[in-house]
Amino acid sequence: MIRRITERFAFARFCVLHRRSPSAQKRWQEKHMRKLLRHAYLHVPLWRTFLREKGIEPDSIRSLADMSRLPVTSKRTFEGKMPEEYIDSSQAVHSFWYVTSGTAGTPFRFLMSEEAVIDKYIDFASFRFLWWRGEPLSSLATVRIVRIKIRGLSSESHLFVPVGEFLSNPRQALARMAAFKAEVLSAYPSILLEMSRLVSKNPALPRPELRFVLSFGEMLFPSVRRFVEDTLGCEIYDRYGLEEIGVVGVECARHDGFHVNTESVIIEITDDSYAEASPGVEGKIIATDLLNYGMPFIRYDTGDRGRISYEPCACGLRSPRLWIKGRYSAYLTFPARRIHHLEFDGAMDGFMNYIFQYQIAKKSDGEIVARIIPGPAFYAGVEERVKESLGKLVGKDVRVGVEIVENIPLAPRGKSRIVIDESTRPGAGQVRGGA
Repeated sequence: MIRRITERFAFARFCVLHRRSPSAQKRWQEKHMRKLLRHAYLHVPLWRTFLREKGIEPDSIRSLADMSRLPVTSKRTFEGKMPEEYIDSSQAVHSFWYVTSGTAGTPFRFLMSEEAVIDKYIDFASFRFLWWRGEPLSSLATVRIVRIKIRGLSSESHLFVPVGEFLSNPRQALARMAAFKAEVLSAYPSILLEMSRLVSKNPALPRPELRFVLSFGEMLFPSVRRFVEDTLGCEIYDRYGLEEIGVVGVECARHDGFHVNTESVIIEITDDSYAEASPGVEGKIIATDLLNYGMPFIRYDTGDRGRISYEPCACGLRSPRLWIKGRYSAYLTFPARRIHHLEFDGAMDGFMNYIFQYQIAKKSDGEIVARIIPGPAFYAGVEERVKESLGKLVGKDVRVGVEIVENIPLAPRGKSRIVIDESTRPGAGQVRGGA
């Protein structure tokens, strides 16, 4: 009984941190960062080696500013090494191994934190916006949530629908959701768009009476947000997360950036040489997971880019807000240069109010095709403007075509591929990922 009361009190403190003052959030992060680093030094050989090579004593890292002295890690840090080098082998593992989808290049196997498999932590990380809207915190355990993902479990208040089931039989999936009386739907934007288009064309289809939708795993374009909200009759909240670390941040009702989950993650923005970027300046997103003691992710280069602000939000929360630009590991290669997907994003940015989705397909070294799903505001002139914008990016030696399509095939895990290499070049198929 005493242990349960203590655990409930600890979880309550965990939940309220992001609503406290910035100084309180900073003190929490520094305390838990020091604890994590000390643990990593004592029990994780890789981190002991890192710190000794740099002549750093764990107790000398006291503040968030001191973290810049620590090495930056990435997926490559763990590649080719035995798990015993980078996990805590001193005690029994209560979590489990997970393999990412590999949509950013190469699948990555890692050990999840214990909290990442506990429902109350998972739900709070993703659905805290319900609390911000006035729902009691206890309701997170009872609100009826449907998740459309690759893997998951169903319970009394949570329904899991596999992506494959939805794609192969959307009518049946919609009927299950309606019968479940779902209040909140959590899914990739690609799935949300597919569902909304299906429902708009077939009004007689069974459909849940949703209150909210949570979008994750891909960029949520403005036209898709509007269309899904209008079609499903509910408000969308977007979230940003990483499969390795979990949910990093969630939108509030202002929908202006992701409020960082400061109780569980530290976010830094750096330039390309990993020096601290000024607030508001776009750079690399470096994350430290404060919960994963089994396989510490400390100063982990997420592969994403964004900017951060510490100014108070109009909603009243004082947690930092993060805006995501995208992942830098997706690219198409041509004889003269390699073009990252962010460059394609930049060329297409001015059209996102007119289209639902797009995909840039490389057909050969001298040809690309932009496949476009038009939105309600699409007009004939957009096609030529897209050709012109992409032409400036790829240069005169690459022919640009535009195809208006009904659908863009999804990857097996339900996500869309923003760039895809359909030529015969080795290493074809670099795509963009996310969690």
